[in-house]
Amino acid sequence: MISATLEYETCLSPFFSFSFDHYKILGKIETGCTIMFAICATTCILAWLLMHALAQKFTMTSNLQFLQPTTKQPTTTAMKTKTTTQLLTLILTTTLALAAPAWAQAPAGSYSDIKARFTDKTAKPNQALFQQLSKATIDFLAANPADKQAPALVRDAFDYGTRIQRDAKLGLSWYLLVQYDLAVRQMAGDMSPESKAALLALDAAMAEGGMLIAYNNENMAKWRETLNKLLDAPGGTPFVLDREKGYYNYISRNPNTRRLVDAQLATLSKHKDKNISNWAKQETKLNAVRKTPFKLSVTTLDGKPFEFDPAKPKNTTFLYLYFWSLNNKNAADDLKKLAEVAYGFSSKRLLVLAVNTDGEDKRDELTAFLKKNKLRFPVLFDGKGAKGELYDKLAVAKTPMGYLFDSKGAMAPPGFNYNNLEKTIK
Repeated sequence: MISATLEYETCLSPFFSFSFDHYKILGKIETGCTIMFAICATTCILAWLLMHALAQKFTMTSNLQFLQPTTKQPTTTAMKTKTTTQLLTLILTTTLALAAPAWAQAPAGSYSDIKARFTDKTAKPNQALFQQLSKATIDFLAANPADKQAPALVRDAFDYGTRIQRDAKLGLSWYLLVQYDLAVRQMAGDMSPESKAALLALDAAMAEGGMLIAYNNENMAKWRETLNKLLDAPGGTPFVLDREKGYYNYISRNPNTRRLVDAQLATLSKHKDKNISNWAKQETKLNAVRKTPFKLSVTTLDGKPFEFDPAKPKNTTFLYLYFWSLNNKNAADDLKKLAEVAYGFSSKRLLVLAVNTDGEDKRDELTAFLKKNKLRFPVLFDGKGAKGELYDKLAVAKTPMGYLFDSKGAMAPPGFNYNNLEKTIK
């Protein structure tokens, strides 16, 4: 019996050690102790119940070391049952009372739990908190690299650094600490290729954050080097697009790095993943539009000329292109709202062109639709649908979709909402 008990305790010892160490690292050593106590108490109850059950079947008959079956003692048994019930109730109540706070404090380690800690505005950023968040994030990614929320957690870790950048030193401290923890974890080995890829993605995000705070050629090169490793890593595909978009957004807006755009897009256009390659091909077209001032000269559905030329002297006119289809939900209401916004500007300040993307077979239906809804601003219709010149040139991925060009012909990011026109065009 003693031997079996020792073996049982030996089996539990690694679990106790893991639980204690886990909560010690998180700074909640009392939680680990409470959980261990609760498990010990439960184990004692089970052992006591087993011995009590055996004691009812056997009793000592002499000083000799053997047992004989007992005779029934109704009165004594009833008393024992009552005492046992009371004792068990007391032990279970005490155990649950002690274990409940531990269960309430124990972090589940899920994505939602970690995200909540990232977004907790009451938690003051400091090294102790950074260590807890870093470990939780790395542990989750290493254990759950294929989780659909894994790329989102990498974004959350990056965004956390940007939120605390009110103090640049604090933000940089966060990024560097995570990179250090990643280096330690990667040296430990014993990880699947997918886990390594997930941690590479986190490393790339931290390199991006550090570079945004402290730009120099060395940091820029390290960022690109980490992204290249992620591109080549087995299991890295789910993380690539997010991380490459961050790189693209930076190099395309910075005059000193704009020369790197073509090389990046050319590489990603050949990627085996369609989401990545299609995005790169779309951005390649948009990048070509951005290289020169955008101008437009077309004939609208009613036969009138429509022109936008930023090269005109003293031009102060903005252009808003709104791509839409008769199949769009609430198409009529959206166009009426757009018309209300457009009527608030003079034609010298804003030109609006509604570009219909339906095929030639919808021409009569389109004419009737415009007449019924009394929409009087210019509408472009070439009947070519997705093969239309403007549709292809601006890489329209879906409808409705808005594009804004300023008075110099520079394009704002695609997907510009017409509700933002008034605060953008002052």
